[in-house]
Amino acid sequence: MVQVPVKAIAEAVLDRVLAMGITSRLRPATVVGPAPGGGFLVVMDADITAMRVVSLVGALPKDARVMVLMTPPAGHHVVGYLGVPPRSAYLADTGVVSNELALAYPAGWAQEDNAYRIIGARIELNVNVRRTGGPITASALGNITDTLMVTLTDPRFRPAMTKHHLFRSSVTSGSAVLATNGQLTLLDMHSTSVIATNDVVRVSVDYPLPLA
Repeated sequence: MVQVPVKAIAEAVLDRVLAMGITSRLRPATVVGPAPGGGFLVVMDADITAMRVVSLVGALPKDARVMVLMTPPAGHHVVGYLGVPPRSAYLADTGVVSNELALAYPAGWAQEDNAYRIIGARIELNVNVRRTGGPITASALGNITDTLMVTLTDPRFRPAMTKHHLFRSSVTSGSAVLATNGQLTLLDMHSTSVIATNDVVRVSVDYPLPLA
């Protein structure tokens, strides 16, 4: 992979900004982590307060040293790394992000909590959902009516192919499927077992994220 020097990237962006007559400033900073609602939090050198920035170089690993182009009122943009990019820049890790997933719940289900972690282009996903509708009871063979539990509404977090996995609740467990449209559906569970009203159903799954 060809590496473009950070200085060249920053100078090109700065030249463009100056040509447009926009006042700007280039400052070094340290990455704190992902920002709620998108983007990243960084602390500028000689500052102590984190501020939100938009990255023009992709996902930013925690503690990476970056250059930030400050262009009021357009905002602040990371235009490159300061020095040699850390190895983690090529396998960026968001860390565990709690209760930030965009989810939709059908009737009979409600939010409990959720978390995800993205490492490189792979996501680890935990979704816990509370049953607010009537009990779901398996037959002697473990069959249940396929039951939609939750939908990932952000296409960026959906798998590129159908993923089969397991779920657990208070007293039973079974199989589920996460479809490419983001719908997570319960398929079957232990013979004659029950997901009762107010039980929490827990799902953990990991998969590659779409490249687009």
